[in-house]
Amino acid sequence: MSRLGSILSMITDLAISVISVREISKGIEKKRTTDDVVANAIAKAADAIFAAYQGRILPVDEPVARRWGQMLGQSDKNIDDTGLAATAQVNDLIMVSRNVADFQGRGVTVLDPFKKPARSVPSQDVAR
Repeated sequence: MSRLGSILSMITDLAISVISVREISKGIEKKRTTDDVVANAIAKAADAIFAAYQGRILPVDEPVARRWGQMLGQSDKNIDDTGLAATAQVNDLIMVSRNVADFQGRGVTVLDPFKKPARSVPSQDVAR
């Protein structure tokens, strides 16, 4: 396991969504069309991250799918981000993302780990 994978496997209160796994996998394949060496390096890092999160990759189950659909009925902008927000809502989680603006108005608290100090943006109520 890589150093990053070792560190991530020790932090047990973090999870990732299967939606993120799909986004990363798509990005790797798109990169493969222009630079196979870089794509392979990214794939290797992604494999280490996915292994470190084994058992903590959140599915799109029925409650998430229902909430996601409700949210998309209100606005179908940023479909994947809406799915991540639905996953966070259903599982009562804090969303960790650099792209705070993509989650505003989606009813989730967002933590931006790239701000020093890390900045938390409280959830805004949305119809449930």
